[in-house]
Amino acid sequence: MRLGWCPILMRRFPSERSGAPLSWDNIVYDGAGLGYVVSTHQDIRVAQSPQTVFSAYQALSDRTPGDARKWLAHASAHELYEQASCDLAQVYGLRFPLYTQALDVTVRGHAMASPAPGFLNNAGINALRKADGKLLFAHSDLSGYSVFEEAAWWGYEAARKVLG
Repeated sequence: MRLGWCPILMRRFPSERSGAPLSWDNIVYDGAGLGYVVSTHQDIRVAQSPQTVFSAYQALSDRTPGDARKWLAHASAHELYEQASCDLAQVYGLRFPLYTQALDVTVRGHAMASPAPGFLNNAGINALRKADGKLLFAHSDLSGYSVFEEAAWWGYEAARKVLG
């Protein structure tokens, strides 16, 4: 069970530790969460954007699915914030809330495809794989296993169809 994708609107960028520049995808060593992504990391600007969004990802793997659902159903806004921002709080400490402006919590049961018996024979997925029109699909979920290599393969297949 996943708490999900939690975009946090930042008033401004927090100060980074020396020797540890902010990246697009940030994973916290020994963190309780799954890391966070910086939405403006690849903006092409002369100056840094005054605001950004940090999207934090959090698994609730420390409890059973039933306990996670119960917790999510009854958690207060403050508890959801604390859970969603656990990695960010570890990196930026007590000053982290000073940088935040808004938080939008999205709850997801799972964020990626998991291979299951019969998936490769799914008619809907097969139709997406065989599409050959103006709209092509290039997603790791077409393989039933969400890893970069699968996405790269389906991207290659889409490009091959476009280029003939």
